[in-house]
Amino acid sequence: MRRPRHVRVEKNRHGTEVVYFRRGDGERVRLPKLTHPLFRQAYAAALAGDHVEYAPKPGGSARVRMLQDRALKAVWVGARSRAASKELEFTLTLEWVMQEAKRQRYRCALTGIPFLAEPRGTSAKHPYGPSLDRKSPRLGYTPDNVRIVAFAVNVMLSDWGIEVIKHVARSLNMGGETDVPDAAPAPRFGTGLTIIK
Repeated sequence: MRRPRHVRVEKNRHGTEVVYFRRGDGERVRLPKLTHPLFRQAYAAALAGDHVEYAPKPGGSARVRMLQDRALKAVWVGARSRAASKELEFTLTLEWVMQEAKRQRYRCALTGIPFLAEPRGTSAKHPYGPSLDRKSPRLGYTPDNVRIVAFAVNVMLSDWGIEVIKHVARSLNMGGETDVPDAAPAPRFGTGLTIIK
């Protein structure tokens, strides 16, 4: 494959290849690898002068995966404790939770936002940390009644339900458009590709 114009491939201090777009003396913009499915989209955006932010997906590093696994274990332990105090059925195993998170590619089952585990700001909980959501609050913690979602999504679900979340998402989506993207990138935390026109 011939390298596109204004694209350079360099090795970082860890010996990993990284791809940059730079036109003349302009800003240097990180792009996905040339073989990555998002490369063409990011390259076209950079060529058009749009603001492009790219960071490898969370879960790629051992440290992030360790934090995700630790957070998953903590939410499983917390759910088991809540189920016991409320006398709810609890048949989830830690292995099921880990396998389900892996099946979901360590992303929220409803939004597709990647799970992140480090607390931010003054809150002890990360808004994009994993959380066990009971689809039917009257039922217990069983594999057919639980999905793993982002903590912020679970808070909204428990108070207002999915319809309010959908309405807010439609209202916030890029200047009031009514179509909601399948998986919006997590704001501020550099996870994936963001293009601002």
